[in-house]
Amino acid sequence: MKTTTTTKRITLATIKSFIKKNEGKIYVKVKSSFSGYTDCVESIEDSFKLAVKDENINLKYTLGLPGAWFVGSSRDYFEAYDDTQFLGFKVYNACGSFIIAIKKDTPTIKTSPEIDGVLMEWHEGNGEFDGKTYSELEALQTDLKQIYIDFITDEFYAAGTYNKTKLNVIMSNGVDFSFRLDIGANKGDFNPFQHQVKDAILEFFNNLNK
Repeated sequence: MKTTTTTKRITLATIKSFIKKNEGKIYVKVKSSFSGYTDCVESIEDSFKLAVKDENINLKYTLGLPGAWFVGSSRDYFEAYDDTQFLGFKVYNACGSFIIAIKKDTPTIKTSPEIDGVLMEWHEGNGEFDGKTYSELEALQTDLKQIYIDFITDEFYAAGTYNKTKLNVIMSNGVDFSFRLDIGANKGDFNPFQHQVKDAILEFFNNLNK
């Protein structure tokens, strides 16, 4: 089935509404202007300038925007304007042409917080690492490997069991939280010879924020 897209007509009322909604954020770029020396419209090399509203200039023809000039009486022509930095309207008339626009929002790049430090609150077994703090995750990974070795080589070790280890983590954004690693050789256990503690911490942290 054939469909037709209708574009909303841009009028002077559209322009006035745009200016009112974005007061203090309007930029004007003059493209051409009437010259009394040559008695014709000439192109101008101009850049976008923040238009500070000035009610002392002719409001009827400028709407308070320096650089803008509307002739009125349905003799202004408008089209939408959109580039990589600005969004607004282009205006044409017998006196020249100009663009009124606002700056596009700069996208914010979200970055994940880093792990600042880890405290091993306790772990089952001999507890040799209880209360130890880590600023480097490599050192924590090494101690977790030792906990794993001590656990699976213990005379009371039984298949299907695991060693509970509780960590307290401090993130670079100030968030701190505790979580438990179940260290063992079973499916679903944390095996420090196969898994990275950084991945386990960040996975837990991301799940907290869902």
